[in-house]
Amino acid sequence: MLTSARSNTGPTGNAMHEKTIIALDTKDGVAIGRITCPSVGEREAPIIQQEGLQSAGNVGHRLILDFSQVNMMGSLALGTLVTISKQCKAGGGKLALFGLNKNLSDVLKMSRLDKLLTIAKDEDHAIRKVS
Repeated sequence: MLTSARSNTGPTGNAMHEKTIIALDTKDGVAIGRITCPSVGEREAPIIQQEGLQSAGNVGHRLILDFSQVNMMGSLALGTLVTISKQCKAGGGKLALFGLNKNLSDVLKMSRLDKLLTIAKDEDHAIRKVS
């Protein structure tokens, strides 16, 4: 399993290491991105997009994202999911999400993104939906 961590410079100019944002793996010819941070905002969303799509490119643009450790998503994260979905489709693959808690599911429903994005109840169903 691959994990992603970023180094960043803090307010004092000293290097600091951010907590891992996404752990990447593959199973049955599908890229799996396990989001390991509790909140996905403007800092995390581009990292998830870049690294998720890079991993998906190695397996026919089939990507599933596990949100089981995520409690909050900002509006930029929602837009990023749409972008990832479109880029997976353009590459001949598909994106599916799973592990969404009730609050995240409600946000997707209110924004009507539940109609655009593929949502699965668990990892196995997500793999089937993109295979």
